[in-house]
Amino acid sequence: MPYLIPVKLIFFCVFFLVNFAVYARAATTRILFLSSYHSEFPTAAHHLEAVADLLQVEGRYLEVVYMDTKREPVELRFPQTYDHIQVNLHEFGPFDLILSSDDNALEFLLEFKEELAGDVPVIFFGINDTELAARAVEREEYAGVIEKVSLLDNVKLAFELFPNLGNLRVLVGASVSGQADLEVLKAELSPDLAKRIVIEDLSLSTFGEVETRMRTYPEDDVILFLSAYLDASGDHFDFLESVLWLRQHTQIPVIHPYEHGIGQGFLGGRVISHFQMAQKAIELAENYLRDRVLPKQRFVEGDFVINYFDYKEVLRNGIAPSQLPRGSIVLGKPISFFTKYKTYCITAFVVAVLMAVFGQILGLMYLRQGRLLGKLRESEGQTASLFENSYTPILLIEPNEGCILDANPAALAYYGYSKEELTALNIAELDGGTFAKMDHRLDRISTGECESYQSEHQLRNGEQRQVEILFTSIQRQQQPVLFSIVRDTTAQRKVEESLAAEQVRLANILSATNAGTWEWHLPSGQLHINERWAEMLGYTVKELEPLTLETWKKLCHPEDLESTWERVENHLSGKSEYYSCEFRMLHKDGSEVWILDQGQVGIRSVTGEAEWAYGTHIDITELKEAELALIEAKERAEAASQAKNVFLATMSHELRTPLNPIIGFTDLMLVADNLTGEQMEWLQITKSRSTDLLLLIDDILNIARIEAGRLAIEAKLTLVQDIIDDVMHFFERSSREKGLSLNYRIAPELRSHCLIDPARTRQILLNLVGNAIKFSTQGEILILISLDGLGAGRDGCQDLHIVVRDEGPGIPAEQHKLVFEEFQQLDSSDTREYEGTGLGLAICKRLAELMGGRIWINETYKNGAEFHVTYPAPLPSDEWMQADASMNDAQSTASLNVSAPIVPIAAKRVLLVEDDISNAKLVMVCLQRKQYTVTHAKDGQAAIDLCSSQQFDLILMDIKMPGMSGLDAIRIIRKSNHSTPIVVLTALASERLDKSLSEFQLSAVLRKPVSISVLAKLIDQVLEEADGDTSL
Repeated sequence: MPYLIPVKLIFFCVFFLVNFAVYARAATTRILFLSSYHSEFPTAAHHLEAVADLLQVEGRYLEVVYMDTKREPVELRFPQTYDHIQVNLHEFGPFDLILSSDDNALEFLLEFKEELAGDVPVIFFGINDTELAARAVEREEYAGVIEKVSLLDNVKLAFELFPNLGNLRVLVGASVSGQADLEVLKAELSPDLAKRIVIEDLSLSTFGEVETRMRTYPEDDVILFLSAYLDASGDHFDFLESVLWLRQHTQIPVIHPYEHGIGQGFLGGRVISHFQMAQKAIELAENYLRDRVLPKQRFVEGDFVINYFDYKEVLRNGIAPSQLPRGSIVLGKPISFFTKYKTYCITAFVVAVLMAVFGQILGLMYLRQGRLLGKLRESEGQTASLFENSYTPILLIEPNEGCILDANPAALAYYGYSKEELTALNIAELDGGTFAKMDHRLDRISTGECESYQSEHQLRNGEQRQVEILFTSIQRQQQPVLFSIVRDTTAQRKVEESLAAEQVRLANILSATNAGTWEWHLPSGQLHINERWAEMLGYTVKELEPLTLETWKKLCHPEDLESTWERVENHLSGKSEYYSCEFRMLHKDGSEVWILDQGQVGIRSVTGEAEWAYGTHIDITELKEAELALIEAKERAEAASQAKNVFLATMSHELRTPLNPIIGFTDLMLVADNLTGEQMEWLQITKSRSTDLLLLIDDILNIARIEAGRLAIEAKLTLVQDIIDDVMHFFERSSREKGLSLNYRIAPELRSHCLIDPARTRQILLNLVGNAIKFSTQGEILILISLDGLGAGRDGCQDLHIVVRDEGPGIPAEQHKLVFEEFQQLDSSDTREYEGTGLGLAICKRLAELMGGRIWINETYKNGAEFHVTYPAPLPSDEWMQADASMNDAQSTASLNVSAPIVPIAAKRVLLVEDDISNAKLVMVCLQRKQYTVTHAKDGQAAIDLCSSQQFDLILMDIKMPGMSGLDAIRIIRKSNHSTPIVVLTALASERLDKSLSEFQLSAVLRKPVSISVLAKLIDQVLEEADGDTSL
């Protein structure tokens, strides 16, 4: 069947373009119109319509060049534009005047015009950047019109139209003109308005990142759309694509300061009339072409602003037309029949008068297309007028061979050819032979019908453009000619392809996710679902019909229905942007199916009521079962971890308890003066191996604490020399026995205090030096300690740098990382030379990282092994130093003010609470040697009974005992108002115990095994402090 074009389309093409001038064939004045846009950009049509008025004067030729910088980067388009203009100048000669539209075109001319066209005058318009315009008019051959966009007025308009507006979100692209608009807006905003503005700047984000945020915009927000042609990654949209992209991801109102966005989903705004602005520029151009002098006022800021709105969007957003500013132009507003068709009626009358001169009546203008085209064929003169004046490209084609007989000025500008060049071509050279396949349609055209076809036309510059050709047959010099209207559909086809690709993509996504889909028409309650939705519950769609909201409610699990429906109502009322809920539904076989249901209202009425909602169902039963299994596994893992901690704490107690008397009695025997050399050696071996066992227990407990995240780092004012002295004393005997030289060097800047954890630093050094001694048989072991990052001052960023270097066998490079893993050793065979658990270096690594540092092996050191450790060690601030000095002064003052006489040591009474006989015997021997009177209690209850009947100067309390524990005994003693100093001696090591002990006022807590000398010094100190407090 023939393709009939509606008569309204023909009249739109005819009368909307009627203002264009007759194209002059004998050009003596050449004018270049350089536009930043592409030919389909909405603004470009308004500019060209005004610029074409210059052709009303005989002898003028207009060369139109579209730079296409809104879709392509200027780095690409500037060189191409340069080459195109250079070829044109070479073929046709210089220009008399250049017209420039938009910022990028003017930037191009400022950079290249002098070498391309010399001092040819330039009249510019459509400029956002006033600084660019000011730079242009510094040159005497430039003048123009400034595009004064009232961005602040649009901001105020948004808040006037929407009194309850949340945030005004300003969307701006990375293009030069878009960024210029943004800077203008920022400069105009008051502080109060700026607080309610959110900038979405595509020069800092990609389209994907912005669209993700856009989906979360609250419904009471409004968008001020400046541009969205280019993003930070270089991706670009043309205008129609940017509109489509915006409307795909949000439905909140959009204010736009340019008229080309109105009618395409934007609400409206206070906009620039590009046609009026271009007309002002053409007025300047006409004056120059007449007088050959540019105006003294080098650039003009005209008032081209109008209030322009889309009637459909006004209603959709709940705005009464009376709320719009006075004098607003409302696109699509219903009007009376005569007003609507006034142009048609007047034109019909004029045409009827014209046709009466030739004795024919054209009839009413809105009759069927066939009658209009028939009249066009009968009126060659009128068709010629339409042909010349239209700004839509029109070709006259010979129907048999396809030769191009004529082309209007718009066609010449579109294809880029001169008339002589274009009329020398065959249509096949433009469309690649598509027209030649139209033979079967040409017969219908000759009978008065209209035809169309889609094709791809090649422009002179090689660019391929998608077009639709609408044509009919007319008479020209008594011969049939195809009157062909060329409509560029490239942008439309891209949008259509994008939509089609999006539909395919969504279909693939749904298929890949195995999701069921649903559509809900709220007014009727009708549901539409796909087969996958029904299949999840064991049904087919046919089995569930008729599908209504009640069907869904019956399939919901009764226990979940109320909470699920509450989520639905919250979304429908606008309390949530999306609806999402996990609930159970009933399967056909009676089982339960877990469903993730997600959706959103897609269409609302003009009053804001929800009409259509859309969403998906996903079966998450397996996910829920896996989630339950993970919860159970987590609980089992936590229970196992707790059991491990309890086991380690118990083992620590059970191993430390017997070690305490072994080490203690060994120490007592070593000071005896009646032992042989061999006996002394045996005792030293006993003490050494006991100490090794104690270190092993500490390593295991530390690894467990680190893994559980319970090992705390406590930075204190510390002298590194104190730690080194302790380490040197600890390894003095073992290094001497192996013939090793153990030395150290401390940097001078470490003679003062620094903020580090002394216990963890000591532990790292003990492990590193112990390893060096273990694996070395000769040579020196050297400890180097310095500060990295000096000069930062107090509280500065500096690191403590520890180096431990030996002259042993070294570590192969491929094993450097392995040695820091737990339970890893260089030699793990049964015949290995060196013993160990493989925990020492792993602990060093964990501790260094906990303190914000690291540990590594120097790969360039070849004489043995060299370990490096660094971690932050700031010098203490003045406040730290003052606090420390105050504390020391207070302690000194307290010691000096002890005026009361100290009670003789022999009079001191100590209560020892210990269930292990060997440990009790050790402590009692130690205390009795110092002339203390010791009373022994075997459990907590015995201690309480003794405290109630006797007075003690000090209580030494074990924790784990049969009957009543030491913790309970301390609690009861403190409740009975006993203030006797208490020192805890325990082999237990747990975070929970430490927390419990912190609740009481204790003098000290010592971990078994306890050094006899350390215990003796501590007791003396506690008793001395207690005496001092009493005297004060």
